Amino acid sequence: LQSCCWRTSEMSANPFTIIATVPNMERVEAILGAEGARPDYFRLNLSHCTVQQAVDFLTAYNQRCGDIPIFLDLQGSKIRLLREQPTITVNAGEEVVVCSAPIAGKTCLLVDAQVVRTCIEACGTHPSITALIDDGKVELRLLHPTSDAFVPATVVRGGKVLPRKGFNLSPHPICLTTLTTVDHEFVVKTRVFPCVRYALSFVSDPREIVALRETVGRDAPCSRHARGCFVAAKLERALSVAETRALGAVSDEMWLCRGDMGSQLGLPGLAQFYRAFVHVMPSFGCPVILAGEVLDHMPMAGISTRSEVCHLADAVERGYTGCVLSNETVCPSTDNALAAIRLVRAVTAAAQADRIVGSPFGDWWPRHSGPSRRPRTHVSGRWTITPPGCGA
Repeated sequence: LQSCCWRTSEMSANPFTIIATVPNMERVEAILGAEGARPDYFRLNLSHCTVQQAVDFLTAYNQRCGDIPIFLDLQGSKIRLLREQPTITVNAGEEVVVCSAPIAGKTCLLVDAQVVRTCIEACGTHPSITALIDDGKVELRLLHPTSDAFVPATVVRGGKVLPRKGFNLSPHPICLTTLTTVDHEFVVKTRVFPCVRYALSFVSDPREIVALRETVGRDAPCSRHARGCFVAAKLERALSVAETRALGAVSDEMWLCRGDMGSQLGLPGLAQFYRAFVHVMPSFGCPVILAGEVLDHMPMAGISTRSEVCHLADAVERGYTGCVLSNETVCPSTDNALAAIRLVRAVTAAAQADRIVGSPFGDWWPRHSGPSRRPRTHVSGRWTITPPGCGA
């Protein structure tokens, strides 16, 4: 149980890593030109651009700031609405259809044809299937299909539907052992840039990461690390401890992505998984990054909640080595994006061991040796803190 509070001296000596997602070069320029807002890495979500757009972006990026590594987020087995999906608003109680092409007279949610077939198969074996769009902002209840061209559904929670947003079925029905055709094309065209790193979505099998490195090749300019190209495994579905350790053994780092994970497990399930995950995190064999609504209030409000700030400090204490900012830094407001980066830097720096020792609260830490837990005593089926002087 004490491992859930695990933290190494090496981690406390390293600054908390910030990975800032950007929508375009204009946002990169704005961040680099601002004082105190430079992240450690950038991230580009390839699901929202074409291969040529990615190459054009990276060409400009490499010339401007090629010394800063950038993560390219590959779709992997993640299900998304098609790029052709029109922006619409659906309301609770409304009838819609999940299909691969527009159908006259119907409100359509467009996904790949294989996903339609998967939904039809799932509805045949389960009486009630839920689909969540955009990390649960829109919820559907899939109904019994009467055609092989679409799946009818009722809107349970309404909202705005945007192209390329995630479409979650739980449990996630797709497991890959190699790259998809689309991801393969992205990798072949982007591996020539030395600044590139890769993040792989919804990964569940180590063979998918091995296939990614083999596609990149050892001689590619971005293969500058011991195992070749740098790969982050994105944890977005519930896996066993053994499966997660297997991914950690072949990954350079792992990202705990709570957006899709929350859609897969539900919010109570996410809380249970998060607690169990932190408990065994030291055994994964690679650094772990926190992702998903880190500062969810910043994009719209321009200010964080106290709860978010305290959670960042807890993340440092638990042993997370960094975080991914997504909506926080792709939001329309550049000022809010810059504020998010600065706040993460300030809060996590203050939570580091060397800052706490010299802070006004240093006397709260035993022997001023940095963050460490007081001994615990097991009382009546729960853990409690042993008061000072009562023994170890």
